[in-house]
Amino acid sequence: MSDVLIVEALRSGRFFVCSRTGVTFNKHGRPVGHEDPHGYIRISLAGGRHLLEHRVVWIWNYGFIPAGMTGDHRNEIKTDNRLENLRLVTRGDNVTIRWMHKRGHKEPR
Repeated sequence: MSDVLIVEALRSGRFFVCSRTGVTFNKHGRPVGHEDPHGYIRISLAGGRHLLEHRVVWIWNYGFIPAGMTGDHRNEIKTDNRLENLRLVTRGDNVTIRWMHKRGHKEPR
C-alpha cells in the first residue's frame, strides 16, 4: 500500500496513533483496526482499501518508509505495533530473520 495514502489518511484527521500502545484510533477515540487472516492489524478505508497498522504507526512517528525497506516486528507478534517493537529492515533481511526464528536461531547482530 502506498505510504502517500497513509499520510493522506493521517492528515485528514480521520485517524490518530497512540505510539505507546501502537493502536490507531478514529476521531471518536475508537480503535479502527482488525486482525487479518495473516495476523496483521489492518485499517479499512472507503473503496475497499486497507492500511497495515504497523506502517501507519511508523509513518506517524518517523515519516515515509524508504524504498527497499519494510517494517519488522522485533518480537514476531504481528499485532504488537508498539513503536519500540517496530524497526525497519531490508526485505532480504526480513526473510532471513523469519527463516532464523522459525528454526530456533537468534538473529544476527
